[in-house]
Amino acid sequence: PWLRQVAAEELAKFQDVASVAEKLTAVFQKDKAYRVRAAALASYGQVKPSSGLALLESAAATDSPDDRLRVAALRAMGTLGDDKAVPLLLNWSATGKPFPVRAAAITSLGHLARKNKEITRRLLPYLAETYGGVRAATIAALNERADPEAIPALEALLGSSELSEGQEAIARAAVDRLRALAGAGEK
Repeated sequence: PWLRQVAAEELAKFQDVASVAEKLTAVFQKDKAYRVRAAALASYGQVKPSSGLALLESAAATDSPDDRLRVAALRAMGTLGDDKAVPLLLNWSATGKPFPVRAAAITSLGHLARKNKEITRRLLPYLAETYGGVRAATIAALNERADPEAIPALEALLGSSELSEGQEAIARAAVDRLRALAGAGEK
């Protein structure tokens, strides 16, 4: 399985070959190893086939140990870059869903529909999460979205004692970047 996983990962480098998306689809559908199937989904998102969202939506509905396939599909949606994935990602990011699944959905929301302020507003409450993975994904997604509306919430989080040292550094860098972008937009 390890060799097949590496092969699936490497196929992402052949984006110009028309049959790559088809081959990755077959790997996802037929391979017995979940990690190989997850690698195929990740590469599939990188290849960016025009009708790619349908396969990723189907994969997100697939149960697997540790939600490996669902997590891979949700992450690949962000890489694919199809804004039509936003409603599904918002659903999977919600409180009550498994933490790794939420973190994957939140990460992808950072890459999609960046001008949609409602997504930023939906992400902001996740900064209060006690699960570090969800909070870290939220900080990264807010940074990626480049929406200055997130600055006050990130600053409030920095003023608390709830962040690990690594999360604090990432949040501080996000605030600095968002301030710089806001300043550049005012000129």
